[in-house]
Amino acid sequence: MCQPHTCTVTHTTTTLCQPHTCTVTHTTTTLCQPHTCTVTHTETTLCQPHTSTITHTSNTLCQLHTCIVTNTKTTMCQPHTCTVTHTKTRLCQSHTCTVIHTMTTLCQSHTCTVTHTTTKRCQPYTSTVTHTRITLCQPHTCTVTHTRTALCQPHTCTVTHTTTTLCQPHTCTVTHTMTTLCQPHT
Repeated sequence: MCQPHTCTVTHTTTTLCQPHTCTVTHTTTTLCQPHTCTVTHTETTLCQPHTSTITHTSNTLCQLHTCIVTNTKTTMCQPHTCTVTHTKTRLCQSHTCTVIHTMTTLCQSHTCTVTHTTTKRCQPYTSTVTHTRITLCQPHTCTVTHTRTALCQPHTCTVTHTTTTLCQPHTCTVTHTMTTLCQPHT
């Protein structure tokens, strides 16, 4: 009814904020009762202080659960936050996966990718967001919302967005909806 699945977030940044990785693994079993939620965060020099928080709620029959990861760090890499919100409804039919990433100056380029795979009743799919920005871009938010229903065939949805020097605040949103038995598409 809601067979095991794993949700992983990997985030790497470079330049003045040595590389770090933030990973969330979430596994549930039949009927969504037992679940495990794990966060692993590793980073190295020049971006020492940081906070990583995860909140996860679920209940019987997949009615509703939310998984949120918030990562805040300071020093040489002005504060930024990376959030993943995942919501599913009864019998795994529809779900939404959203990534919001906000950061400010002096954290030059970065990539944020979310991969989510489910099985049974909601055939396997992958949703990926890749976002790259360069020098001194002002704060911005990038959001992907993806919804689909039972028996959709495998598909991939990708958004790539690049901004350049001193760009003002902006928002980029992609919304994609699929229904029963829809064929693969990009």
